[in-house]
Amino acid sequence: MAAGGIIVALLGVFVPGPEKMLDVRLAWTLSGTVVVGAIAFRLPRSFGAPLSFSLVAVAVFFAFALEPWRTVSPGDRLLEFTVLARTEETLTVEAWIGDERYFGSIAAPSVVARVELLYADEPWFFVSCYARASGLLGAAGDPVEIELADHDRRSSSTAKAASFALRVIDRLPGWSRSTVESEAVHPKPLYRYVVYVEEKNRIGIAPAVGME
Repeated sequence: MAAGGIIVALLGVFVPGPEKMLDVRLAWTLSGTVVVGAIAFRLPRSFGAPLSFSLVAVAVFFAFALEPWRTVSPGDRLLEFTVLARTEETLTVEAWIGDERYFGSIAAPSVVARVELLYADEPWFFVSCYARASGLLGAAGDPVEIELADHDRRSSSTAKAASFALRVIDRLPGWSRSTVESEAVHPKPLYRYVVYVEEKNRIGIAPAVGME
């Protein structure tokens, strides 16, 4: 039964929200969980204990690799920013993710957001989409000019291990990781803008007043 509980907990890590709870495939998955849990309960030493240890290892592995990432769904906000000052060639920008605020300049009259996305297709239908903001820049393809802290802050050795774990995830069937950029916008000074998820592999920038 403990193994079954761990399976349910593992599913809880990945199921993003109520939109997936109505998926009939999730019912089949949970039914399989009950069956596996029953077998583990009947055969605790030969099946239950090894399964429990394996699932704990998988859960720790995914949690470690995805710790800097956030689960997102279409419409979710990734970050917000405001142009504090503007000249013909430079924008002074304040950006924030949650309570963390960042200031910088962009040598362009426009703003583009760059975000890393990690998502899964079949057979991982119940898995969330994950996002990690890279920063803000002036035009598509340019170097990031305002680094954002929605990234791995851990020590270099830990970050390298997490990077290796992500490469392992990249090799799993059905998983995809990509860096996407929004379309460039010409923001008005002192207006608040939102970078949000449009769909699984697309992000956008919109005035915050239109997102309330």
